Amino acid sequence: MLRLEVDARAEDDARRGRCLLLEGSSRWRLSAYGEALRCLTQALELLEESDLEHRAAALQDLGTIHVYLGQHDEALARLLAALELRDALDDEQGRSDVENNLGIVFYHRGDLLEAERAYRSALWRREILGDRDGVAACRNNLAKVLTDQGRFEDGLCELERAHGLWTEQQNRRGLAMALTNIGIVHQARDELDTAAACYRESLAIKQEIGDRSGGCETATYLGVVRARQGQLDEALELLHRAASDADRLGLHAELAEACLALSEVHEAFGDHAGALVWFRRYHTAERTRFDDRSAERLHALQVSFQLARAEQESALDALTGLGNRRSLDRELHAAFAAARRDGTELALALLDLDDFKHINDTFGHQIGDEVLRRTAAVLRDHTRREDLTARYGGEEFAVAFPGTALADAIRAAEQLCERVRALPWSEVHPELRLTVSIGVAAAADVGDVTELLARADHHLYRAKHRGKDRVHG
Repeated sequence: MLRLEVDARAEDDARRGRCLLLEGSSRWRLSAYGEALRCLTQALELLEESDLEHRAAALQDLGTIHVYLGQHDEALARLLAALELRDALDDEQGRSDVENNLGIVFYHRGDLLEAERAYRSALWRREILGDRDGVAACRNNLAKVLTDQGRFEDGLCELERAHGLWTEQQNRRGLAMALTNIGIVHQARDELDTAAACYRESLAIKQEIGDRSGGCETATYLGVVRARQGQLDEALELLHRAASDADRLGLHAELAEACLALSEVHEAFGDHAGALVWFRRYHTAERTRFDDRSAERLHALQVSFQLARAEQESALDALTGLGNRRSLDRELHAAFAAARRDGTELALALLDLDDFKHINDTFGHQIGDEVLRRTAAVLRDHTRREDLTARYGGEEFAVAFPGTALADAIRAAEQLCERVRALPWSEVHPELRLTVSIGVAAAADVGDVTELLARADHHLYRAKHRGKDRVHG
């Protein structure tokens, strides 16, 4: 019954973890970064260590969020951890996705060389996989690096290829992104007619598909070009619309860009008063954007702190201070996977206090609680630092011995058995005596953690059946 309860609880946690992963992934795409961080961090807490695929996805999304928050070091750490899991899974698609995101981190940090390397590696993998949409995205991102490096011809070549792939895939959102980036290259080369044509086509697609944020960005680019072409009325109409839409949608970055462009246009045409008005609005938008980012960072740090504290508290048994059943289950899965991966030994001991119900019934629950605390102290004080100790439920405890063969684990269990028997229990109550029974099993003899627990439980039953106060393995 105990094993079934453990399995059910583990499955519930895993299911909740996957649901939180889905929620977090959805929330960050809606720019709700604080809530997304909370969901994804909780997902990592609940997902089993052996669930590499979902843990990698959670780490990857966390890394992406930290990019948007400007927390590049944290983003890099999360993405590198995700990449390690993708490598363990031998997941080429996952590797390419992480590398593409690493490219974004490097790009935002201004490290264009590393960004180019990451994008090219992701591009190579996606080409081998036949992921045409992913190839287009990599080429689009790579083009931004090349454009910033002044390599306009190379950038245009990549963008035209991305444009062609997205046209084949009928990916309208991708097509609009490529067109805007093509326009940026032509604008940088003073090819204003071509730039304006690209922006117009991109803007029409974004309006058609409802990409309002992207529409504000492209309208601002087009407004700047039309101003440079002397089309003041059209430029002002585009920029006012972009500023109004960005303000209404709460898009402070896009609002700042539109206000700055309006200030420069008014200045260029001699309207110094108008330029000053929009320049002030630009500074207000920039300050708001900074404040929003600061608040988001603070919220993210607060969420991270709260979750770390909750994780620490939820991993401990309040009465004994040992790990609880949930924490042992998580760590035991990790230890089992490591033993399989590294070809090392692992043994597990389950301990049960003999006649504990009689102790509670005879001496009361306060005495029973003190018995549990003192037994836990024996386990804590007489096991190695690398051993995993936990209160597994009621009067049952568990000790996992990494790097330990069955015979050595049995000897260690016998010493624990002797130490519990030798405790001065009369200090707790003059008539109190206590012994424990222990069952020991080896990971080498079983196929998974569930079977390891069942085997140790079987040996514990045999120890009880043969007279208690003994070890069986």
